[in-house]
Amino acid sequence: MIESKNLNKTRSFFLFLALSMIITAYAFSSKITTEAATDSRQAVSEREQLRQARVKRWYAVCTNVGRIMAQKNFRYSNGGVSKSFRTALKKGKRRCNCARYVSWCVQEFGAISRNKTFYATSGGGIHKSFKSWGNQVSVHRVYRSPSNAGLKEGDICFWDGVPHVCIYAGKSEKGNTLWFDGGKVATRSNSEGSTYSKYGRRHLGYLDGRTISYIVRIKALQ
Repeated sequence: MIESKNLNKTRSFFLFLALSMIITAYAFSSKITTEAATDSRQAVSEREQLRQARVKRWYAVCTNVGRIMAQKNFRYSNGGVSKSFRTALKKGKRRCNCARYVSWCVQEFGAISRNKTFYATSGGGIHKSFKSWGNQVSVHRVYRSPSNAGLKEGDICFWDGVPHVCIYAGKSEKGNTLWFDGGKVATRSNSEGSTYSKYGRRHLGYLDGRTISYIVRIKALQ
């Protein structure tokens, strides 16, 4: 009888010990899972902060190029436009157009090398002065309206039916689509030879109903 009681006590002890180990292991596992989830959220947050910082720098480049163009009395022209922004400033050929403005911005940001330029064809295609975009950008065929094109901040947009290039710059507080644009709409009289006077993120209503043919996306901004 005594041996039976001792055996029961021994069994109870080992059962209690096993149960304690299970509870401890579960608590430790839960702690690890919680810490891993927290670390994951922190990593995502850090990546998002880095992305936002890059987008902010990209916007600053686009704004600065436009501001200097306005200050230096650049004129809208489809001829005699320098391949790089710095060359235009040094040699005094202060002419620009929508595509060259965007090319200059991408050059100044460092996503393509200097003197590489591109523009939109009348059919919405992309014509470039170089063979390959390299590994810093990706090209996407969309043929959709701005609201359905899955735009991301900083996307370079080529338009179907009109030889135009501009940069998507997010939305305003009212929900309007904003753009960086170096076309005629950024000049004083919206005409050939007119000086640039407007720059920065602006809503351009005439683009709302048009179709984006291609998007060139700078990978560092994603």
